[in-house]
Amino acid sequence: MGTGTHSNSGSCTYLSVGFGKFRQKNLDNREPVGPDTPGAVLRKTNAGKETWAIEYDYVEGLLEKIFYKEDPEYGNSFEVVIADGPLRFQASFKDDNRFWFDLAKKLPNVDVSIPIKLTAYDFEDKKEHKRHVGMSVEQVGVKVESFYSKKGADGKWEELYG
Repeated sequence: MGTGTHSNSGSCTYLSVGFGKFRQKNLDNREPVGPDTPGAVLRKTNAGKETWAIEYDYVEGLLEKIFYKEDPEYGNSFEVVIADGPLRFQASFKDDNRFWFDLAKKLPNVDVSIPIKLTAYDFEDKKEHKRHVGMSVEQVGVKVESFYSKKGADGKWEELYG
């Protein structure tokens, strides 16, 4: 299964990333997800706008391609295409998105011949009251770390490769 929680049957399922989830805002027939769509979740944006979507905890499969899309109407984005057998999932990340920045740091350490599992997260640390937003990447059950930094034995982050 290419996504967590729900199954898909279309040739390409378009996803956005928000609220710590992969979000499908349109069905395979291009109809928008709404309150009558089974499994739909209502969220409110920071601006107070209501948005309906089917939410997935993760997406997994082979990383097929990544490309940059310029769109004057909706804004520029990085598009990540994951293939799981005959299924295709295209996740869209706005170019200033924290989920994208975290994923991009890990991509140099990804082996594209091995399936990956992407899990978005967005939560507040109860102890430090600090918000954590990013993308967990796994291959063969092993967490893929950032290519550019690592946590040292003292718990502090060290930069790698300048």
